Amino acid sequence: MTSTPVFIAHYEISGPHLDVDKLLPEVVHREGSDVWHLGDVTEFGPYPASGFRLPIYEGDSVTELDSAIVAFMQREELLLRTAYRLVGSVRGWDTQCELSTSVFVETGEPPVRVTFSPNLLGIAARMGIPLNVLAFHWERKDAT
Repeated sequence: MTSTPVFIAHYEISGPHLDVDKLLPEVVHREGSDVWHLGDVTEFGPYPASGFRLPIYEGDSVTELDSAIVAFMQREELLLRTAYRLVGSVRGWDTQCELSTSVFVETGEPPVRVTFSPNLLGIAARMGIPLNVLAFHWERKDAT
């Protein structure tokens, strides 16, 4: 049985010297955002940094993923430019300010291709926003 990959995209800023509550409070605490602070305890241990994440897309279509990221970048251009500038004062090798896409593929399934459009890449380059793609294998829990 072939399963469908899941694509999740978000915009994230994080760093150990970042005061996330003062960065952009009207954005950091938007509905749907995920906020964490240095030392907050998780199931994996304490967070090594403070940060926030805004959701952009979750689904199974690379085309829709690309379109959602482009729409987010166009809609949130002021936010992205402002955040990048504000983070610049504390930015270092350990501070991230990026658009991130995660790809979840069931273990044993063939590789999945993620190709971003020239439009998306051009907007990201013009705005100076890094893009990254993380890939994960996952085991289906309901498999029998």
